[in-house]
Formats: sequence, C-alpha cells, structure tokens
Amino acid sequence: MAAAIPVKGKPGVFYIPALGQQFKAQELTEDSYFDSVFQPSGTIALGTKLQFFDAAQTKNFQHTNITTVRRIPAQVEFSLTRLGVQIAQAVGNSLTTDSDILKVAYTGALYFALSKQQIAQGPIWKYPGGYGIVGQSNRSGTGIVNNGVGSPGAVPPLVVNQPVAEKDDLNGYVRYDDATWITSYVGPVTDGITVLTLNLHGIQKIAVSR
Repeated sequence: MAAAIPVKGKPGVFYIPALGQQFKAQELTEDSYFDSVFQPSGTIALGTKLQFFDAAQTKNFQHTNITTVRRIPAQVEFSLTRLGVQIAQAVGNSLTTDSDILKVAYTGALYFALSKQQIAQGPIWKYPGGYGIVGQSNRSGTGIVNNGVGSPGAVPPLVVNQPVAEKDDLNGYVRYDDATWITSYVGPVTDGITVLTLNLHGIQKIAVSR
C-alpha cells in the first residue's frame, strides 16, 4: 500500500491511507521512532525478555528518540510503514563480534504490538534493520555482519500501513526462548554486550510553524 498518495487537482496535497486524511506536503515528514535495549555478555538465560520503550528517560538520542514511556509525542499523527531490528555493530569502545550478531539474530524473537493489535512476531532475522555499516574488513578473524542488507529499501514494507496516535501503547520486546524440539539445544552465550534497536519507520504529520 502506498504510504502517501498525491491528490488529483490539489498540487502539494497528499492522502495518507493509514490516517484517512489529506495533508499539505509541508505538514508531513518521513522519519522513525526508535528505542534500544541491551543484553550483558555471557549466557543469555532462556526466557529472558528485553522490553523496548520502557526506560526512555535514561537514554540519549543514539539509543532512543522516545521521551514518554511507550508513547509517541503528543499531537503527532504517525503512519507506520515498516519496522526492523538493528543489532549494534559496536557498543562504546567495544566491537560486537560477528558470532554475537548471528547468535542474537537467530535465537532471539521480536514481538511488537500497538496496544493489543499485534503487528510483528517472529525471529529477529525476519525483521532486518536496513541500516548499519557494510563493506569489508582486514581485521584478523572477523568481518562486517549485519541483520540484513544495510539499505532501508531492503526492509519489507507492512502490507497494511498502521496508524499510530499518542494514546497507542508501543508494546515491543525481544525474547530468548528454549527450543526443546532441538536435541541438546544450548542457549546463546555472547562474548560482549549486545544492543538491539527497534526502528519504527513511517510518515508523520507535524505542527507547521511557517
């Protein structure tokens, strides 16, 4: 579904299907809301749950742009067009190892809902981030690994864009569950801290001061 449709006979005016309204171009911006969680190094206990959007006040803009717990800003109308999980390739002065990124992507699962409406559920690799550093490295015994391709265009759009209002609860988390159907399954053990960012991308109506 197109996120924004030009209105015939009204230059500079677009119809946003998810919001059911027409807006002038200067009222709209394409942007993201995002939040990050972290997992300490070592064994990740099966059943561990990392909740997004719950501790926004303690973070800075490299890890979140949400200032109210589980809410987008007041008076903002947002059309969610796609979402993805970015696994940080570096945390502070430490580089995240390739093996840690792979373990997180293939043993963690994402759940995201708007209030009680489920939007996404499945393994992290199913929801590529679309960002990050790509290329090659000459560092010994390592490479550059990402959750998916480092291009926003590689992130699958939602089949139906979702309206998000300030009253909607952003309920997102990553969980590491057991896999009893796999014989002798062992949960992940990471070399370092891993940071995961849930990115909600879309089109929003903003207050116009010009």
